[in-house]
Amino acid sequence: MGNIAFFHKKFPDGGVETVTLDVASVLKDDARDVYVFTHKLEAENISEHNDKIKFIKLPFPNDNEENYPLVLRTIKECGIEVLIVPVDTNYFPFIEQIKRDTDVKVVYVLHSMPFWEYLSKMYRTKRKIKNSFIKKLEWYLLRYPKYKLGLQFNVVKKRYIDIYNSVDIFAVLSEGFGRELAEKLGLEYSTSKIRVLPNYVKELQNVVEEKRREVYFIGRFNYTAKRVDRLLRIWSLVEKDNPEWSLNLVGSGLEYENLLKQKEDLNLQRVSFLGYSANTKEYYDRAAIVCMTSSFEGWPMVLLEAQANQCATIAFNSSAGIEEILSPSWQNGVLIDAFDEKRYAEALHKLMNDDELRSKIAYNGREAVKRFSAKKTLSAWKSLFSELNI
Repeated sequence: MGNIAFFHKKFPDGGVETVTLDVASVLKDDARDVYVFTHKLEAENISEHNDKIKFIKLPFPNDNEENYPLVLRTIKECGIEVLIVPVDTNYFPFIEQIKRDTDVKVVYVLHSMPFWEYLSKMYRTKRKIKNSFIKKLEWYLLRYPKYKLGLQFNVVKKRYIDIYNSVDIFAVLSEGFGRELAEKLGLEYSTSKIRVLPNYVKELQNVVEEKRREVYFIGRFNYTAKRVDRLLRIWSLVEKDNPEWSLNLVGSGLEYENLLKQKEDLNLQRVSFLGYSANTKEYYDRAAIVCMTSSFEGWPMVLLEAQANQCATIAFNSSAGIEEILSPSWQNGVLIDAFDEKRYAEALHKLMNDDELRSKIAYNGREAVKRFSAKKTLSAWKSLFSELNI
């Protein structure tokens, strides 16, 4: 039974690393040793499962090919037969070398929606033009037509094709993502090497059902994907009419200073920045409502964890993953058409002021999340290993 290794840019960093910890836990029980290659290791921020993983700290940044001798030696000495790449492949530039020099099987795991890079680049570019007339002119005359005509999408598509051709398995998080990927790459889904490896959330025994009148965001402060700035604008529409409620932001990231300034500009009185936490359970225990305002997502663990902890959840319907987790809307969670901030604020206000409705959604979410069990995830991984003859 072969050992496995994951390759991460930074560990931990967000939901992807949480998934690796959880997968490592169930696979370790399957008598496999689990390794993680990473350049940026923050062991003090790993809350659990660290005894399940052996960390290999890379001496150079992940995209530096000088790491290759250490990676190759570790693979051979530790009997690693499967290498799992759940990061942007720019940070793992030597897949072809690994395939050439070893018998290792390589599995690429797409932890977001297919072609998210295209959206990310578009949003990032649009943001840069915000306060410049010249850049706005450049955007509308030169850059935007390339997006509209699909030229930028084709660049990303070619990269996906290159990844697909270089790995043994291209894994996605749901059937919907798999079919979307196959269609856009011109593949027959049923005969492709696209496989579904669902994330799971642990079923909890000790759930705090009596919540505080607190709303939470838990995640990275990232503009292109997470868009916490939207949540602050939404909160500005409901804060005055809900004096018993507060908004708490758990996380860190490059947007921190911008979000602090936005809070001041909007004169928000009951917004707290609580910093990064490796133990988010204490916040789920308090949270009556957990919010997500992302531009795009894959299979957001925050929503699954919030449901498992019996918190009411609300998000923009900006990906098939979010839709599957929270559907049907107003039953298991609340889905808002992307990106209608006024409608979001109205729904949030309703949740805060209808205790019975909020409790029903929280309870239903806790029941619905049981669909995504560790048993189902382990079964998917075992099937994959069997297919790879590992």
